Amino acid sequence: MRLFGIRFVGFNAANGQKLLLTIAFLVIVFLLHRVLALLVRRFVRGRGGEQSRFWMRQGLNLATALLVLLGLLSIWFDDPTRLATAAGLVTAGLAFALQRVVTALAGYFVILRGKNFNRVYAEYGREHGIPSGCVSREEGTAMFTVESLRQYPSVVKALTGLPAEEFWGLVAELTAGWAGYQRQRQARPDRQRAVGGGRRCEQALALRVAVVLTYLRLHVPQAVVGALCGTSQAEVSRELREVLPALRDCLPCPAVWEPTDAVAAVPTASVLTPEQVGTGRVLLDATEQRVSRPGDAAVQRRYYSGKQQQHTLKTQLVTDDDHHILAISAAVPGATHDKTLCDGLHTLERLPDGIEAAADKGYQGLAAQVAIVAVCDVATREERCQPRLTAQTPHKKPKGGELTDEQGAYNRRLGTIRIRVEHCLGWLKHWAILATRFRCAHDRYTPIMCVLCGLVNAQTARWQAAQRPYSA
Repeated sequence: MRLFGIRFVGFNAANGQKLLLTIAFLVIVFLLHRVLALLVRRFVRGRGGEQSRFWMRQGLNLATALLVLLGLLSIWFDDPTRLATAAGLVTAGLAFALQRVVTALAGYFVILRGKNFNRVYAEYGREHGIPSGCVSREEGTAMFTVESLRQYPSVVKALTGLPAEEFWGLVAELTAGWAGYQRQRQARPDRQRAVGGGRRCEQALALRVAVVLTYLRLHVPQAVVGALCGTSQAEVSRELREVLPALRDCLPCPAVWEPTDAVAAVPTASVLTPEQVGTGRVLLDATEQRVSRPGDAAVQRRYYSGKQQQHTLKTQLVTDDDHHILAISAAVPGATHDKTLCDGLHTLERLPDGIEAAADKGYQGLAAQVAIVAVCDVATREERCQPRLTAQTPHKKPKGGELTDEQGAYNRRLGTIRIRVEHCLGWLKHWAILATRFRCAHDRYTPIMCVLCGLVNAQTARWQAAQRPYSA
């Protein structure tokens, strides 16, 4: 055959027919493969069907490869001698060029289908701290059940971050109020389904709580948490929406302060009482959490934090000087200044009279905003004016100057008090969802932060109760 004066060696009418037949054959095989794959995905469902779907896909791929190989051989090789020669050359080339691939493929079948799987996976479990009794030997995945969690308290601690006795106590308290919580949730005004509608969860409540706490503690992809507990990614996302609010009622969670308008009155229920601030001092600080960069340029500017040099969400914490988190703010975009957030929350108006409020340098000017009240001396019946409370912030080094010795000593003394709110922030960052980039929707951040603050408050109460016998 000649094209533009060039003679193509070995290309003739017979080969052209074979080429067209090959293309048509490959298209037919591809379409057949796609149809069978869709049928497998459609009719093999359920949690127990994952292994069946995997092996059916593997068998389908293998059958397709054999069909393509036989079809190509039948089309192009009609002479047995030529077929034997070509097969010898192809196998020799594969044996030389694909030694590692052939070895890996053989090891794949030996490990998965042979008797070596249990030993290999048990070694993997020992390296990653997974007890051998938690391994499902039939499916080859680490499946944590209620029975295995009760049998291995160390697994409960590793997954949820709670001691086993505290975890089961939390589950028992949640179980006692679960029916009432469900009635309240189903009777909410914005519910679109009728009461009793919707799909019912088949998991035990203890395992659902473990799923939520494991995701908060490890912050691995939700599909990984689902594989650990025998559920799916969609179920993990559902548990975050359904179980997380119920956990809030079972934990000593702080109040959540929403920003209000300048002319709006502060809600009375959000004002802290003197009994809540038992030590007479509160500590203020803000923390930032990295989030994904928004797509819109205007939204990016709102979330970009110049201090962190990344896009963040910001939350203000209010604690006492005994490591108890009393209140948090609703999350705001990271470009919001600490002082602006404090003013938007009307923080000073939410604090009781006569206490001390300590903050860092980001709250400069806080003391000047304290309201002046008239106080009557009972003994002398004289009336004098004084600040409603005391606000303390560190001295800021003047431009081109240095702090005096008294100012430096004041800053150090204030730092020894403020370190307690830094302790609380550090304990919150033990939960990986607050220490890594936040991947959930932004409207879930404040409920998650509130529940984690409740867990930290419960942890603080545990170790403080354990220290009382030694301090007595």
